[in-house]
Amino acid sequence: MGSAQSPGTWCRFAHQDAEFFLLDCRFNRDPEKAPPDAAKAMFGPQQMAWLKKGLAESKAAFKVVAGGSQLLSEGKNGVHSGWHSYAAERDDFLAWLKANPVKGLVLLSGDRHNTQVFREGEVHEFSCSPLTSKVSPVDKAELANPRLDKECVVETQNFGTLEFSGRGASRQVTARAHDSDGKLLWTRVLATAG
Repeated sequence: MGSAQSPGTWCRFAHQDAEFFLLDCRFNRDPEKAPPDAAKAMFGPQQMAWLKKGLAESKAAFKVVAGGSQLLSEGKNGVHSGWHSYAAERDDFLAWLKANPVKGLVLLSGDRHNTQVFREGEVHEFSCSPLTSKVSPVDKAELANPRLDKECVVETQNFGTLEFSGRGASRQVTARAHDSDGKLLWTRVLATAG
């Protein structure tokens, strides 16, 4: 969808008490290896304004923001794919989020050929991949990321699920990782409605 001012494939939709924000991290993306500066963007100012406005006005119990590249990973500029190579744009969003807390927010991503869970304040990111493709190990620099939940690192072929369960204030979103045979590897509650 995008908009006339900022084309791309970003959109939002609601399902029951969850609202989903699907981000386009390719159409307006500056090259990952470009030097870092305040204007370097993965999503672009129009999409970020749309996301902030949508999150602020959403009445859904849960807001799920999905992007193709990791959002809370760390690394050097231009190394691995992720929002860390667009630090000014990400720092601006995280500062906005700190000033405008969004209850029930969950971040989803993939693209790294392993599975990781990150946490920034009360916000979790579930980054899950791959089921059938090549696996990439998590390197030492990534393991040093203070946002990383080390117990949730999976370096084998796997898949993840999200479950929305409970009633009223006890509603929650639970993530699970399974190996390629379906064996449960771990479970984490990512957000609660209360």
